Amino acid sequence: MENNVKNVPDSSCDTALLCTVSHKLEKPGERLEQIRHILKPGGTLAVIEFFPMPTQFGPPPKRLWSLERLEEQLTTHRFCRAAWV
Repeated sequence: MENNVKNVPDSSCDTALLCTVSHKLEKPGERLEQIRHILKPGGTLAVIEFFPMPTQFGPPPKRLWSLERLEEQLTTHRFCRAAWV
């Protein structure tokens, strides 16, 4: 994945979106730290992901993150969970 986040000034974004990409992140911790830095104080990170179960579409379930892994990663990098939808 390209790393265009490095070109975004710190504290310049109200919202960041990760949409069905967690299984592609080579260094998820680094990416989450970069996102945290570009968000304004009180900013929102929205995450849309596949559930780790077999489907006709999407990546293989073994490459997908569970809700527990996602929450662990977000908590480790100082994001607060607002809601699961």
